[in-house]
Amino acid sequence: MSSRSPSQSPRDTFESEHEDASAEPRVVEMEDGDAAQPSDELDDLFGSDNGSVIDDSIKESRSRRRKRTDEDDASIDEMIIDLRKRMREAAYRDIDDKKEHLPAIHKLSMLQDVVDELGKTQLYEAFLDNNIVDSIRLWLEPLDDGSLPSLDIQNAMLGALKRLPIRRDHLRESGIGKIILFMSKCPQIPERNRRICEQFVQQWSRMVMRLSSDFRDRKIREATVDLTQAYKHGPRKTTEAASIAASKRRAPGGIRVESSSGRGGERSTARIPQRVAADYTVMPVSSISLSPSQPSPSRIANDRFKKLRQTMNRSGR
Repeated sequence: MSSRSPSQSPRDTFESEHEDASAEPRVVEMEDGDAAQPSDELDDLFGSDNGSVIDDSIKESRSRRRKRTDEDDASIDEMIIDLRKRMREAAYRDIDDKKEHLPAIHKLSMLQDVVDELGKTQLYEAFLDNNIVDSIRLWLEPLDDGSLPSLDIQNAMLGALKRLPIRRDHLRESGIGKIILFMSKCPQIPERNRRICEQFVQQWSRMVMRLSSDFRDRKIREATVDLTQAYKHGPRKTTEAASIAASKRRAPGGIRVESSSGRGGERSTARIPQRVAADYTVMPVSSISLSPSQPSPSRIANDRFKKLRQTMNRSGR
């Protein structure tokens, strides 16, 4: 509180304080005669080189982060190179042991470690950059005596190939396509793994040929067929050899079905229906054209059914 002299009345004191509060801020004169600006006061409070200090600290943190990232990348590359080296050594030891008629167990002994490392999703690009696909190919190749890798190794390596985002340059550098094509046709490979290899062959072939895997992008030939002309000559006749072979097949239960020709070469006895493998190369032109605004027949039927149900519900009330 401000002290007042005894000669001042309370009213004079209040008026003087009110005048001081309503007056404009006084400008403090410095020793050199210049007025002190607010920016000068901030500089005195926080320091005149405050902005430069912040900029220097940001640059220093960025350089430390960049250095740390480079060190992490170098350590990751070293880890992957060491993993590839151990995988190749295990594969070569199995080849040598097989030549000496010893059990080839080096790949199986380190399989779990390889699976754990290949399961790190954040390192997929680093794995591909260090050509890990070549080591996977070496583990999937048959040995010199023709023996295939164990089922556990097949499942683990094929699973890793499914997860890795493999591109064209990785296929070219590793040569994995040859062994996958062999596995897709080898009868000793389990059917499940053969199907996976077939999917790889189709996917990678489209990738190499730069074809889209979307079915909507496929170009299908269309042709207009006159059905009256197609059936004018009657159904196609099977050859005599095929008819004889089909007639001598046994029916379920051990009953032999013999064929007998009646008048005009027509069969007078029953025969077992044969499965026809249809392989279509030309798609017929559709005679139905639906515009986007025109509803489909199924939608029209559903709308009619809904209206009928609503009418029945009203009448039931």
